[in-house]
Amino acid sequence: MNEAFMKNSGAFFAVRAGGMASATAAGAGNGVEFFGPWIQRDDFRSGKVCLHYDGSLSADETLTVDLTVDTAASDQGSGNTVFHETVTVEITEDQGVYSINLDLGSASLYIRPRCTPTLSAGGGDQMTLAITVVLGGASQFPVE
Repeated sequence: MNEAFMKNSGAFFAVRAGGMASATAAGAGNGVEFFGPWIQRDDFRSGKVCLHYDGSLSADETLTVDLTVDTAASDQGSGNTVFHETVTVEITEDQGVYSINLDLGSASLYIRPRCTPTLSAGGGDQMTLAITVVLGGASQFPVE
């Protein structure tokens, strides 16, 4: 491992906001897909999409999240295609983080996370979701 990387690994990664949403069981946001912003990946060749969740689940209830990453040639979504197939995550705890790794070698210039949260309870359960995209593998350092 490179000594410079070990002492200043933050210089090798960029963090981008990927969007926020909330869902209430049998109510607003439940089962509704939300789209993060288009993120320019520049010359980053790898990344990680992190799904943060925080809320309350009743006993024996779950939050199911379908998480997908799209890619496009522009920040307007032109030529939009699915880049990373949907990953379905079943969550049984009130808070935590789930992440997927990305090999961006074949992605277009822009990527966008999107997800659909679904709460299993008939009512009462609530969850707030946030997506963070971490980009790495750039050829220029430090990154911003």
